[in-house]
Amino acid sequence: LSKQSLKSPPSDNPFVQNLTNFLQQIEPNLQIIQEKEIAEFSRSRLDNEFFDTQLSLISQELAFSSDFYFYSNPSTWSTNVVLERLAANVFGERMILDFV
Repeated sequence: LSKQSLKSPPSDNPFVQNLTNFLQQIEPNLQIIQEKEIAEFSRSRLDNEFFDTQLSLISQELAFSSDFYFYSNPSTWSTNVVLERLAANVFGERMILDFV
């Protein structure tokens, strides 16, 4: 595993930053891309009026095309990704609560 993308609601940004710092201490060569970095990169390239929706769709597409996907069961966003992966016969997802 050389790259990881972490996605979460903006209210979870402090937790995601702490998780990123922790993971990079364990594996310094791991490249971690956070949702906020995707947002910063995309802000000037997307329509401002629909930015949040477009950003969510980009994130869902990245999650869909990933080798592994760890999802949160109560999340409709995660459910959409899991259903899309199942419809395309893409496997490799695990519910995050399986690891708690």
